[in-house]
Amino acid sequence: MEATEVIVQAHAYLSVHQQTWALIPKCGAKTRSGRPCLGLVVRGKRRCRMHGGAARSGAQPGNRNRRRHGRFSRDVIEGRALLRLSVALNALLDANVAVIAAISRGDHGQFERLAAATEAKREAALAAGASYRRFLTQVGRADEAEALAADITATAVSPSASQLR
Repeated sequence: MEATEVIVQAHAYLSVHQQTWALIPKCGAKTRSGRPCLGLVVRGKRRCRMHGGAARSGAQPGNRNRRRHGRFSRDVIEGRALLRLSVALNALLDANVAVIAAISRGDHGQFERLAAATEAKREAALAAGASYRRFLTQVGRADEAEALAADITATAVSPSASQLR
């Protein structure tokens, strides 16, 4: 075997193994050097054995001592979503009242400006409602999510110029 053949075979061997190595999931935790860890992921985990992937690591399921605060508890998340929804719906209601007042006065110029602002508030209310519906669906309350979707759609009717006439 000549030296060039050996080099070609070694290169082929390395390229195949580099491709295989690239497909294996890596830890990715930030190391002290600032680079991602290249350690292999422990089976069933997302990190290597050095960065928290060891078997039976972490708190036991149902261990109430593992929580530090309730910021991400189900009740708090639901409360925040409801607060966002109520603020958006109140803003939409105020905008609708202003549009109705413009219609009753017959003020066409103000109606057009208010209609554009109401449309933006309508979109915000629909987005907040979609966020809350996603939460309800995730926690298994899909029937409430559907009722909420119907209520928001009925509330968030956008004004049109035909209402002015």
